[in-house]
Amino acid sequence: MKKIFTILFAAAALTGCNDAAPVYWEEIEIDRQGGGLTAEFNYPFRFGGIDSVTTLINATIEERLKEGVMYEYPDLTLDSALNLLIESKEADTVLVRIPYELMSDGAVYRTKGVESVMLDKYSYTGGANGMAERIYLNFDPATGRLLSDDELFSSADKLRRMIADRFSESVDEDYALFEGLSIDSLPLPRQIGFDSIGVVAYYNLYEIAPRSSGAVEIHIPYDETDGIVLRDVSEVR
Repeated sequence: MKKIFTILFAAAALTGCNDAAPVYWEEIEIDRQGGGLTAEFNYPFRFGGIDSVTTLINATIEERLKEGVMYEYPDLTLDSALNLLIESKEADTVLVRIPYELMSDGAVYRTKGVESVMLDKYSYTGGANGMAERIYLNFDPATGRLLSDDELFSSADKLRRMIADRFSESVDEDYALFEGLSIDSLPLPRQIGFDSIGVVAYYNLYEIAPRSSGAVEIHIPYDETDGIVLRDVSEVR
């Protein structure tokens, strides 16, 4: 296992501290191998602020990373869940022969009104193809809870139309949607977040099209969002 020990030391120093320290984010790295499993996780981790808020945010991030092959360990840290997953594979004469690959990368865009975490996950647990997925987690900086689309945008339908308008600019002209879908009837993506450019809308594999069509990322610059963003997205310096 490889971790950034300075980060873990900082996390330990925060335990039991009631005074809110300045908020900052760092990247956690966890590399594990064993039982035919290779795991390489890189993801944003929050420090400072109110202890309960930061703990909730970090736990939510790790919970989303565990979804899939580590769903059985909801109360464990990602590192501990990986330990048990390796042990269970090593103890199973069938599973130990199936190669597993688990990877992640991520980023965070921190603003006054929302801390938007992007996670790119990849997992391969046998079969013809692995599974790639992007997740956006939009946290309320004051409470640590996840914000719903209704709390982020004044009109989901208006946002959907803006995304549809930009869809054709983001894909090749031969991009094939699922039968019965058209650009005009596209649903709102399940994954919507924020970055330095603007609102990011992401259609994952199989959400609107066959795997062969690929995932789709759409950007709507802040100066074109037409007042539909309800949170203060001024970047924290």
